[in-house]
Amino acid sequence: MEKYLYDYIDRISPLYRGIKRETAHDIAATVLSFKFGLYPNSITSADNAVSGLTGEGPIATLRKALHIIRDRAANLAQSEVKGYSVETFEPGDEPCLAVNLPAELIDNREDFTLDNSILLCYAVAYLFSPDDSQMLEEHQNFILQTLNPYKEPLGI
Repeated sequence: MEKYLYDYIDRISPLYRGIKRETAHDIAATVLSFKFGLYPNSITSADNAVSGLTGEGPIATLRKALHIIRDRAANLAQSEVKGYSVETFEPGDEPCLAVNLPAELIDNREDFTLDNSILLCYAVAYLFSPDDSQMLEEHQNFILQTLNPYKEPLGI
């Protein structure tokens, strides 16, 4: 799955070239604080990152991904374990997403949407936040574990 992850990162790299370093740092903080269960920090970082993202297309998809992580973090912070975001990805977002599957192969739409959000945010942070690259690499297993359930449906 590591090769799949790096292929994905390479694929989306041109879509996000204009991301500012500070915004990428906030995106990295969103993912890492979510991973560690520091949900209030994840919420704050997501809000900061969203405020630094303007534009449509891939940028709108990234904002959506941050909202999805933020909403899930807010629910988990309130111990609402079944609460997810009302945001979802549309077919036009698919070029930015790591995992695209037909609906019949998706067991849980909310988890699938959250996983794609985490993967997109990780990839953008990995590309454009050099200050966080070591930390992101150290926690790459979290991302590989996020990808692993999709190995069979993707035919890998």
